[in-house]
Amino acid sequence: LTSIDASGFDTSSATNMSGMFRTCSSLTSIDVSSFDTSSATNMSSMFLNCARLTDIIGVENLNIEGLDSTGDLHNFATGVTLPTARYDALLIAWDAQNPFDGMSPNFGSSKYTAGGASATARANLISTDGWTITDGGTA
Repeated sequence: LTSIDASGFDTSSATNMSGMFRTCSSLTSIDVSSFDTSSATNMSSMFLNCARLTDIIGVENLNIEGLDSTGDLHNFATGVTLPTARYDALLIAWDAQNPFDGMSPNFGSSKYTAGGASATARANLISTDGWTITDGGTA
């Protein structure tokens, strides 16, 4: 699987999205901007081992407020490298939500912009929400 048109996926009732694209090792890009994750309670390993994935369009718009366990984002994008602008947007958007405390998402080698709003959002997720974030550090 090198590409997939996910624009028609009706995810509005999906609760468990764990491993949804796990190990799609040839997938290079995916657009999840139409995903409604307001009912999702688990998104762990959603993009785990998608090593050739260079972008997850719309990932920053995923609603994470229904996640209710510390493991619900575990290995979320392990092995993935998002573009810095996309990862920055994700950190800012997810910090603006009411995320569950104690999560440990892995964003692979994705890097965020130092000294900006994304760095502030990342620091807040760690200090206020008790997250342990694995990523590639600053760009």
